[in-house]
Amino acid sequence: MNNGNLFSKCLRDLLLCNDVVTVPGLGCFIAQNMPASFSDKCSTINPPYRKLFFRAVQKGDPHLFVGHLATMLDDSQEASVWLYAFIKDFKAELDRSKKMPLEGLGYMRATSQNDYFFVADDDLDIYPEGMGLESVTIKSKVEPVLKPEPIAEPEHEPISEPQPEPQPEIEPISEPEREPEREPEREPEPESEPVPEPEPALEPEPILEEPQPESISEPELQLKPEQEPIQEPEIKAKRPRKKLPWWAVLLIVMVSILLVLVVIIAFREQLPWGETIDDLLNKLLYTEEELMLLNL
Repeated sequence: MNNGNLFSKCLRDLLLCNDVVTVPGLGCFIAQNMPASFSDKCSTINPPYRKLFFRAVQKGDPHLFVGHLATMLDDSQEASVWLYAFIKDFKAELDRSKKMPLEGLGYMRATSQNDYFFVADDDLDIYPEGMGLESVTIKSKVEPVLKPEPIAEPEHEPISEPQPEPQPEIEPISEPEREPEREPEREPEPESEPVPEPEPALEPEPILEEPQPESISEPELQLKPEQEPIQEPEIKAKRPRKKLPWWAVLLIVMVSILLVLVVIIAFREQLPWGETIDDLLNKLLYTEEELMLLNL
């Protein structure tokens, strides 16, 4: 049996018949009787049990643990030396790894400020009077619920839409035929009488023609030469910048966050909100049950 198992067995034997067991140099383990209780959903009755927790104070008889250890080692002087050396190594390893197991009981934990507390196993049994008691499940009678019968809906007769009455056909009105107009008959022209020969006409005097004004030539419009279209300078397309891949961006963000966290943790005692950082670290490192045990 190694030193850790020997320490755990000695502590368990004393807790079966004592409510407080003090370990010199470490603290005291307190066992508290808890009554029967209902589960969260009130469907199970849990039997009574003993709850075990730890306090870093010297309470009770310090010779109780040393005396029982001496009976196991058959030497009282060797028991004191052995216990002193074991507690020294136990606390150093607990400060380093933040967790030390106690076989058959649970395990010890340490916070970031090296405050010690105890977490019991789920199946811890240090209550001899409750031996054989088991959880009882309450079964409630469930009456079958009758499904309502579906109500048949009355069938609706199809409503016939009124058909439009046929409109009477309108016969086209025939226009009356026009009679062709008759041309009036021409009357016969009377015979013309002989016309006497005309006398010789006098020659008319020549009429002087007025000089016509010379036409003023309009100046020809000079056509302006067509302007050549101005060629716009070609704009060279800018080459798009190469984007970083997503994994590189994610890696840069994670490294930045880690650097910020390391700086905050390293200088948290000098910051005004250093206690808030310690509380946040405790919530990340420990469960709710362990934090409740720390507040005892």
